[in-house]
Amino acid sequence: MDKREFALSILKQSRKLLTHRLVDSVVETADGILEDAEGLSYMDEIGTLQEKVGDRLNRINLMIANFPKETPSTERAAEKIQEDSEAPTISHGLGAPKLERFALFSQQVVVNDLDSAGQTLADLLDVDQSLGLQCATAFRKRLDEDPVIIQKTMLLRTKLMAGENNDSLMILWDCFRLQGLQAVEVLQTLKARLSAA
Repeated sequence: MDKREFALSILKQSRKLLTHRLVDSVVETADGILEDAEGLSYMDEIGTLQEKVGDRLNRINLMIANFPKETPSTERAAEKIQEDSEAPTISHGLGAPKLERFALFSQQVVVNDLDSAGQTLADLLDVDQSLGLQCATAFRKRLDEDPVIIQKTMLLRTKLMAGENNDSLMILWDCFRLQGLQAVEVLQTLKARLSAA
């Protein structure tokens, strides 16, 4: 467990303890709380309970809600794709002997082998090598900005299979900077390959 996970586990354990204390305190002072709520008591049971437990619980919840999200490293994102048995695959037509995997492309990008990545992507998207290299370069830049972009590409197959063309086009733009006619042509190619697979 790294420092971040350990810190978050402490906050969550604290929240659990405070929640138990709150429940116990409410049960113990139930009559006083109800009388306070009805305005029949001047003991301020609700205020006392808020001071004893409520404020602390609110602070812990706020800290958990604002706890920085873990941003996976580029290398870890690539490893995740390699481990993922559901990585999108696109064949080169019916009965094609070679099955390209998106994981290969992502690994090539991570190690900055953009020429090979461009060729792999050109094969996957059925575009010329120069456009493949352009898309691979754009993808590498996006990966440096936001390592989670690899996970977004994993949605492409799902969106295509669901017929969500607009979302698919947005992913092609966001990941590879494909737009206009080029994006539409790639979209059609990928849909045809998926239906033939």
